[in-house]
Amino acid sequence: MRHPGIIVTLAAAAAAFAVSVFIPGTALDRFAFRIFAKEEAHIRGSGTDDDPWRLTHTKSIAPQSHLVVSLGDDTHGTFQSNPPAPLDFAVILKKSRSLATRGVAIGTPLSWDAPYPLGLAALDKELAAFPEVITTAPLSRGPMAEPLPPPFLRASLPVSKVHGNASLLPIVNRIPLPGIICGGDNALAGFLTIDSEISTDAPILIARWKDRLVFSFPLIVALRKWNLTTADLRVVPGSFIALGDNGPRIPIDEFGRLAIPPANAPTSPEIPVEALFDSGLQQTQKPSAWMILRDDRSGLPAASRDATARFDALLATFATPDRVVRRLGPVARLAGLALTCLALAAAAQIHRRLLRRSVAGFAIAGIMLVTWLALREGYWLSPWPPLAAGIVAAITACFVRARIAGPASADSYDWLHPWKTTTESSVNRRKNRRP
Repeated sequence: MRHPGIIVTLAAAAAAFAVSVFIPGTALDRFAFRIFAKEEAHIRGSGTDDDPWRLTHTKSIAPQSHLVVSLGDDTHGTFQSNPPAPLDFAVILKKSRSLATRGVAIGTPLSWDAPYPLGLAALDKELAAFPEVITTAPLSRGPMAEPLPPPFLRASLPVSKVHGNASLLPIVNRIPLPGIICGGDNALAGFLTIDSEISTDAPILIARWKDRLVFSFPLIVALRKWNLTTADLRVVPGSFIALGDNGPRIPIDEFGRLAIPPANAPTSPEIPVEALFDSGLQQTQKPSAWMILRDDRSGLPAASRDATARFDALLATFATPDRVVRRLGPVARLAGLALTCLALAAAAQIHRRLLRRSVAGFAIAGIMLVTWLALREGYWLSPWPPLAAGIVAAITACFVRARIAGPASADSYDWLHPWKTTTESSVNRRKNRRP
């Protein structure tokens, strides 16, 4: 037994690895998770990589209702022109004003090559009639940067507010559509697509425009449905976007893309745009807080069509009160267990009695603190693997020290306090000590 630290390390590592493999998804792991997430009302999932924990906050603010109006191909000739002209959009907004008590979100860029001036004036008037308006536009990156439009500026955040590294986020500096209408003083804007980025199944939620962060159109809509502003966002690239203190945390990667599959879109009220011209709709349709004009025309560019197709699923993902808590990756988990085992091996070599008596308490407190801090950042570090490693290390250290002490001192070995080395002389000194 010339190297007891190696034996303790190997035993602790074997225990930690075994527990880390078999503990996810068990009732014991759920018990520990419920203790640390005691402020949550409901826990779903099994805590595995494929089915992470999902939490529902008890103090969450319920998102406001919305009505989807589908803008189709106008096969019946309802509008003045196809695609709809500014005057057509003005009529749509006027007809839908009584159906939206809070605001309107227009999911198609308001841009035309040669618009009729009176139509633009009518559109501006109807946009100003709503308490709030959310518009959208594609973004791109060019050789010369343009000023950030005011609606995008109001819906942005300084890059300095990012918690972490924002250097890998997509960079944009212009709107590629000439004469686009983003709205007036009551408007916010978010991007629907980024021309310089390849379209994938993981949509981009954040981009950088000079020293500001701009956000996607569905994210801005979800934010206003929660009655929050971009100042309430907490952005951690590579981890999550938090919608307020009690809102959902949306997992993202370091490139600002959604890191989980979009949720299944629930059934929401939806009507075709032609139904707005039905005189009986105003009496039968219950008003919602928000009206969302979704562009479902078949002639859209591929990127815009894909973005529109997953809009409902993204909105369901952003507007849900569920908070996803993931496990760390395999490499990070193995690195954490290795550090734990090395710390236990170092503790096994400590010879100062004060530190030896305190090391167990400090270790448990450290494990609890790290688990709690990781949960705040959206990760679940189960305390069972390090606790199992500590228990096995303590038991192994007992046997190792007893083996080193030899048979002659086995009767005097203190199994409750394995850090003590009790020899015959030390026992006699304690007996002769005055009380």
